[in-house]
Amino acid sequence: MIEVWREKFGLTIHDGYGQTETIVLAANMPGVPVKPGSMGLPFPGHDVRVINNDLAETKTDELGELAVRVTPERPPSLFLEYWKNAEETASVFKGDWYLTGDQATRDADGYLWFVGRADDVIISAGYRIGPFEVESALLEHPAVMESAVVATPDADRGSIVKAFVKLRPRRRARRSARRGTAGALQAHHRAVQIPARDRIHRRAAQDSQRKDPPRRIAQTGRIAQGPPSLGRTFRDHSAAES
Repeated sequence: MIEVWREKFGLTIHDGYGQTETIVLAANMPGVPVKPGSMGLPFPGHDVRVINNDLAETKTDELGELAVRVTPERPPSLFLEYWKNAEETASVFKGDWYLTGDQATRDADGYLWFVGRADDVIISAGYRIGPFEVESALLEHPAVMESAVVATPDADRGSIVKAFVKLRPRRRARRSARRGTAGALQAHHRAVQIPARDRIHRRAAQDSQRKDPPRRIAQTGRIAQGPPSLGRTFRDHSAAES
């Protein structure tokens, strides 16, 4: 999208990163070279690092959790607490850090790259795969309009990547399009199954819901309608899989 915007309008989108609990924590700021797809550099006044389970900073390009240093001074831009939930509040503050719950990497230039929520990362045959990067790869294919990636159980690898895609109208009925889409994704990650799905309803924030589908597709490969209270609906208009 960044490249298309630049090509069509001559403007560069400056990506950034923040949470409800914070203000902007990283950004491709004016006057600094933009790396398309990156969250950018830590925002001034914030010590933002990628750390491992031992709360130590990771190596360059190594996956870890995005964290904000809160000692010796806590940034005033950080939230105070989760309302009436001391346990939840305590769970995101460990040692000198506020843990965002988001997985990321840091490159040699210090730019941060978003991978996905910590509880969304798919572990397949020992490899950690972020749904976001797989979805991004799918969306680069001209046949794909929308995508949502989940993990599905596999006897040999623990889990494998499964992608639900909404094809563009002219490509929807063509099996060759589905095969081409699968091939493009397999070039990015080895094993993937891509059922063609005609509708993927999104929440207002446009986030694909990944929490429930793995349980529902474990046996049948189909997704049933979600609970109305969650505003989530997946409808299957094609049983074909490539």
